[in-house]
Amino acid sequence: MEYKNQISIETKFRFLKSPVYLGPVFLEKPERVDALGYVFMLVLLVASYLEYRVRKGLKKTGQAVLLPGNKKTDRPSTQTIMETLSQVEVLIIGGERYFPETLPLQAISMVEWAGYDPDEIYLKPLECNF
Repeated sequence: MEYKNQISIETKFRFLKSPVYLGPVFLEKPERVDALGYVFMLVLLVASYLEYRVRKGLKKTGQAVLLPGNKKTDRPSTQTIMETLSQVEVLIIGGERYFPETLPLQAISMVEWAGYDPDEIYLKPLECNF
């Protein structure tokens, strides 16, 4: 019965193997290969959690993500989420951070569907309490 869930795992690894997210890697030492494997697992965990939060937010609000070809979905893939978030730009003018007027609203909505405040994430500098 476990083979029925295999497609979801294969889909996640296909995301990782995309050359857009990961270029060629050469590692000599087995310890480094192991370490990279752990990093991949962490990336998949975070990406899966982001996908879960966005889908949960879409369900809660009753909204949908607009895909190419004017198709709508309430179950965007991790790749779709990452491509949408890659459109976010921040302008820094005189030390102040702003979103450009041409910013796609769906990119900001994606952050909100995940349960976060876009202004807090993109426009406010990180506070370090060391």
